Amino acid sequence: MAKNSKPKITPRDIATEIGKNKTLAKIKTQKNGKRSVPEELIGIYKDENGLPDMSKLEKIKSHRLRNTLILTGSFLGLLAIAAWLGFFVFGGLTKFKGENIRVEITGPETFSSGQEINYIVKYRNEEKIPISKVEITAQYPQGFVFASATPQPLNENKNRWSLGTIASRSEGEIKITGKLLGNINSDKTITIYFDYRPSNFNADFQEVASLNTKITSSVIDVALDSPEEIIAGEPTDFSIKYKNNSPEALTNIKISIRKPDNLSLKAIVEPAEENAWIIPELKPAEEQKIDFSGTFLSDTSGKQEITLQVSLQNATGEWYLQQEKTFLLEVLKGELIANLIINGSTDNQTINFGDTLNYSLVYKNKGQTTIKDLVIKANLSGDLPDWKSLVDENEGKIEGQKIIWTSEEIKSLATLKPDEEGTINWQIKIKNRADFKGEGEIASSLLSWVDIEIGEVGDSKTGTTITSKTIANELNSDLALEVMGRYFNDDNIALGSGPLPPEVNKATSYRVIWKLSNSVHEISNVKVKTILPDNVYWTGKSVVSAGQLNFNVNTREIIWTINRLPLSVRELEGSFEVSITPTPAEAGNFIKLTPETALEAYDKKTNAQILLTAGPVTTNLDSDPMAEGKGIVSK
Repeated sequence: MAKNSKPKITPRDIATEIGKNKTLAKIKTQKNGKRSVPEELIGIYKDENGLPDMSKLEKIKSHRLRNTLILTGSFLGLLAIAAWLGFFVFGGLTKFKGENIRVEITGPETFSSGQEINYIVKYRNEEKIPISKVEITAQYPQGFVFASATPQPLNENKNRWSLGTIASRSEGEIKITGKLLGNINSDKTITIYFDYRPSNFNADFQEVASLNTKITSSVIDVALDSPEEIIAGEPTDFSIKYKNNSPEALTNIKISIRKPDNLSLKAIVEPAEENAWIIPELKPAEEQKIDFSGTFLSDTSGKQEITLQVSLQNATGEWYLQQEKTFLLEVLKGELIANLIINGSTDNQTINFGDTLNYSLVYKNKGQTTIKDLVIKANLSGDLPDWKSLVDENEGKIEGQKIIWTSEEIKSLATLKPDEEGTINWQIKIKNRADFKGEGEIASSLLSWVDIEIGEVGDSKTGTTITSKTIANELNSDLALEVMGRYFNDDNIALGSGPLPPEVNKATSYRVIWKLSNSVHEISNVKVKTILPDNVYWTGKSVVSAGQLNFNVNTREIIWTINRLPLSVRELEGSFEVSITPTPAEAGNFIKLTPETALEAYDKKTNAQILLTAGPVTTNLDSDPMAEGKGIVSK
């Protein structure tokens, strides 16, 4: 068949044409093997060159994309199967079980508080694969003071280590050193968190280990040295003995005494805090003592408890109780009892400048024998009493800061029979703030107690002295409030505006000034308040040197609040402007600008509440020399 430029005829072309003509063409095979074409098809496929050679038909690939996708998917499936088979068949030897990571911490099970302690953290990878991203975090027990570690921790808290990757069958350890502080019989637990990631996992795992240590003793010991029997009302000598049992020097030791209220103490070395002494340093094996005198109230008897506490301080300033011991004392009731009362109370109480203190001493012979030749000495320590104001009906002798009565002043002191009693009354004032010149610190407490010397009991001379309970009167700070109304300032420059004296139907404005002064203790939570009358208007102008001054439109309250007033600040001032427009009915009268002003605050040292008031401010302006007397409303 001759070649031509026409496209090749395919079996699909033939079938299409057959379908179009709706004629079934059957191709017959001749004896020589050649196929014949029906006549109805010859006309379709015959061209100018004759009938094409249809004995050789070419097949055109029509599903290449589908076949390609099938082959690709099959290939990937085989790869996946191979990977899984590799993991289970060949990877079974390195499978991570999660049971072979070992972490443990070793250290003492019992310990003496204050000594150096060592913790050893051991870890081992017994898996058949490496582990990576290994981090160790220590949660230290309360009272632990870090000193050093090998290797060094990474963070500021000195409790985290990054170990990177740990190979299979590898191990290591961390040594942590520090001091452990805690109460005797308390438990201290250290916890270790071991975080890691297996090399063939994309997930993190954690192991946890802990160790509990019991505090069974302390590096410092304490004891109380006292008589076996104590006579009530008589001074008794005591000693607190303390010793460093460790091979290292100890610093910042606090020794506290907890005593019954009926015991007054007088120490040779004054405590740094109330009934607590601070020892800066105690060398290894060194022993020291604190000497003091104590007097039980004269009506005390029976067993009395005194508790001693020893505490050590860590680097952050926290105190940790090391040891606490309680001692029982046998107190015998004395022959003479003495009770001191101030302003009707035997308890400590706060006082103010200018207060009057009324004292009463009641004494009684509770024994079976007559007591003779009593000498009574009232002690009032400090600079606060105004001795010129003393009122004493018995006219005792004044020696320094003592009032002394003998049988010369009070005849009954010569002989006091069994069950007889007596009372001495006197009165004294506390000085005013103006009596203390300058702005130096004032000794702000007054201690009062009475000593009674006994000459004879029966026919025996004793020379015994009994002491009453000491009463402490703490002075409240001298916080003062001054309230003024001004039209002019001190330089005669107008602060206000409008007619003066005020006139009917015309507006006049004034400045109300609040002044605070203080010099003894720090003051906290200061609140100054007043309420504007309905005919007085808030203009919105205000100035304060500290704190905030606000006006409440609904309640008409003006409130000045200050969080704290330190001793370094002696005075503060706040002011605000108000305005009035007098009505005809107010003509010929003063107008009240503010009623009474109230102050509430707290003395930070005595914790006492301070309540002060100041009188009303009127248009008369008593504190303004230039405007005084010009407050009556004119028509």
